[in-house]
Amino acid sequence: MSTADKKTEQNQEEDLFYVRPSVPLDSSNAKFFLSEGNLISMDLTKEDGTVEHFERVIPIRAFPITNPDEFICIREPDIKDKGHGDEIGMIRHLTDVDEESQKLIQKELASRYTTPAITKINGIKEKFGYAYWEVETDSGKLSFVMTNMYRNIRTMEDNRVYITDIDGNVFTIPNPDKLDKNSYHRIEIYL
Repeated sequence: MSTADKKTEQNQEEDLFYVRPSVPLDSSNAKFFLSEGNLISMDLTKEDGTVEHFERVIPIRAFPITNPDEFICIREPDIKDKGHGDEIGMIRHLTDVDEESQKLIQKELASRYTTPAITKINGIKEKFGYAYWEVETDSGKLSFVMTNMYRNIRTMEDNRVYITDIDGNVFTIPNPDKLDKNSYHRIEIYL
């Protein structure tokens, strides 16, 4: 094997272990805008003044329930050949970026973190360790399946209830006390 081939092989091994350093993002170094395909793009100005362009970025909430507008992780998209996209940086407060960027990020987060509000529980049937729910929500009638109801139903300090199904979808009951009597009785043991 030649010296050049050995260096190429060594560079490939080093790339396997390369982890992009995550940087704090704000209006001084990050500019978000829509690409031609209506995806969120970003230009990142590095410390040396060079600009790195990302054709597509994905915003993800670190604390989607308790602090939805804080600690917004900005990642590259997952790619089949490459795997999980690298974290580019973190926005501490959504207000740390300009208004236009805030609007783009909020719109993307709203579509990513849609949590239908349950308005009525028509039925819950348990069978072989699974709970089959039939509910009415602000998005219409839905059915979903859960396991371990005691672990996947969480009541927050402000009385909101979050329910997570087996696919990771999240549903909310903004105020269980406002449910009809039958709906409330179906879930009160888990609250």
